[in-house]
Amino acid sequence: MKALKLEEFYKLHSKFYDFTRQFFLFDRQKAVDFLDVKPNDKVIDLACGTGLNIPLLLKRTTPAKIIGIDYSRSMLAIARRKYPGVRFIEGDVSAYEFHEKVDKIICTYSLSMIDEWEKAISNAIQALKEGGTLVVLDFHPWRGIFKVFYPFFKWWLGKHGVYPEKQITSLLRNHFRDVEEKVLHSGYSFIVVAKHPLS
Repeated sequence: MKALKLEEFYKLHSKFYDFTRQFFLFDRQKAVDFLDVKPNDKVIDLACGTGLNIPLLLKRTTPAKIIGIDYSRSMLAIARRKYPGVRFIEGDVSAYEFHEKVDKIICTYSLSMIDEWEKAISNAIQALKEGGTLVVLDFHPWRGIFKVFYPFFKWWLGKHGVYPEKQITSLLRNHFRDVEEKVLHSGYSFIVVAKHPLS
């Protein structure tokens, strides 16, 4: 979804985002667990939205160690109200230049909405320290007995600017030494854990 259109979309959705997304954006806790944040780790929440990952990260580190970045001013306004101690940046994750290296980066249900998702991943890699970890949680093509319903779900996602068939894992395997994909809920979503970016 184009950046300006994205802001228009979230200007409306920000009003009820936190309530509604719990019903279909699952497994944030699992993604944070795979990120394995240590108390001194600096963490970027890439395309952080209203900050739904932040309370999970705060169980593992302090607000000063967390950076959230998102294009949507409306979503960030909510995140800033909820977590005043966290640093939030209004910026395009596919273009923003981070001026510091971090240990861990998480990106949940966002790359499937970003047109220049490859650039967003490249940007994330540039911000990671040697030996750092990137965890992505996003939609996945359905498998098993539910596969017959996938075309309708894919159509519904597309109506909202979400495209679940981007080759995220393949791209990460080109840029990290250790990449593991975990498909969840018969393909509804997946988590990719990418460790040790290649120089």
